[in-house]
Amino acid sequence: MTEIIVDTNIFIRFFLNDEPKLSVTAKEIIEGCVAGKYSLAVLPAIFLEIVWLLKSFYKLPKDEIINKIESMFQIPNLKFIDEKLVLATVEVFKKYNVDFVDAFVFANMDGLKIKEIFSFDRDFDKIKGIKRLEKW
Repeated sequence: MTEIIVDTNIFIRFFLNDEPKLSVTAKEIIEGCVAGKYSLAVLPAIFLEIVWLLKSFYKLPKDEIINKIESMFQIPNLKFIDEKLVLATVEVFKKYNVDFVDAFVFANMDGLKIKEIFSFDRDFDKIKGIKRLEKW
């Protein structure tokens, strides 16, 4: 089966169904994946951008964003590059009141067994298992 990288805008149009022509095309692309015509792959950067756009630009609430992301795991023949990292990120995001990128950073740190981060971002103080450092 042919594997194809899928860009952020396909999911945004699919989720929001807000632009008639593009949304129809996005739906057709997802349906082709479900039907097994090809496999779609989502890079971590695309995953991050999807969440950022839904939150920052489209102002969707956190619960709705989580539902949309989790629904992606139900699409046959769609895979996340580094799925374990993506799942860990979603779990941290659900558990703590932090930005999605901070959840992604922590999930990476956890996987690498790194427990300290230099950052001025106090959101890292909310996450158990991490120590934020401002200076050495």
